[in-house]
Amino acid sequence: MKQIQKRLGCLCLCLLVFLVANTESAAHGVAYDILDSSHGVGFEVRFSTGDPAAYAEVLVYSPEKNDVEFQNGRTDALGRFVFLPDTPGKWRVEADAGLGHKVRFNVDVDESGIASAQHTTMETVPKSLKAGLGVSLFLNVGLLGLYIRKRSALKKESTS
Repeated sequence: MKQIQKRLGCLCLCLLVFLVANTESAAHGVAYDILDSSHGVGFEVRFSTGDPAAYAEVLVYSPEKNDVEFQNGRTDALGRFVFLPDTPGKWRVEADAGLGHKVRFNVDVDESGIASAQHTTMETVPKSLKAGLGVSLFLNVGLLGLYIRKRSALKKESTS
């Protein structure tokens, strides 16, 4: 029993050190901003860290055919993408930066071709909360293992 507790404590300590020391692998969200453009609809896709979502896959759907993409492509190295709408209405845009970092938004294009959209406000979870949830998960799994082992030991004692 003591050996299991020592192993569980060592595992939790290692996990905590990993979570605190490894800031580059922290999860982050994806957001967008509409750019000013007189010749098309431009937007910028970025992560919650402010870094651009370089070469993210982009799909643009027109208001008339919402099931077939009007245009597809990738953002540039700075996370920017521009498309030229051919009709007014609500255009749907999806940008996928990989590994689950995806953003979907609508762009309203008026008769004159001017676009408007609401800018995203990204909700991020504090790193301390993520670390606490991770440690809690491992502790709960360890405690479940201890409970199952103790229960099976009690059953063996009662049958013998």
